Amino acid sequence: VQGDNDKTVLLLGSGRVSRSVVDLLGRSKNRKIIVASNDEAEAKDVASLALRGRHAGMDIANDRPRLQKLVQDSDIVISLLPATMHPKVAELCIESKTDLVTASYESDEMRQLDAAAKNAGIIMLNEVGLDPGLDHMSAKKMIDEIR
Repeated sequence: VQGDNDKTVLLLGSGRVSRSVVDLLGRSKNRKIIVASNDEAEAKDVASLALRGRHAGMDIANDRPRLQKLVQDSDIVISLLPATMHPKVAELCIESKTDLVTASYESDEMRQLDAAAKNAGIIMLNEVGLDPGLDHMSAKKMIDEIR
């Protein structure tokens, strides 16, 4: 989501990590950040950290039409939802040809969507959160020490 053109980032979830994401990505006047969450007040608070922040209070798990519209209108989706919700989000991203980033470990269900994502021409990047990131760095360090 770099460049001079306007980009829309849909952030799903308004928990603790979302504040850091919005604070970083929301600094650009070329990026609109939409924070969607079950907790509308929290989503509004987090979205206010971005220069061009908006919020959407909604039942993410059950309001598929509204979520689908948000995904379609976005250039990228960042899901900070529980890992069990990612496959539903990924399916919408595949249908809409919208890239997806998640912070959770890649589940078997998400792996099964890999071919469909490639066919749709989108990127689905998993395991980029703090916990998986630290785990990966620690594993790399141990491997390097063993060598």
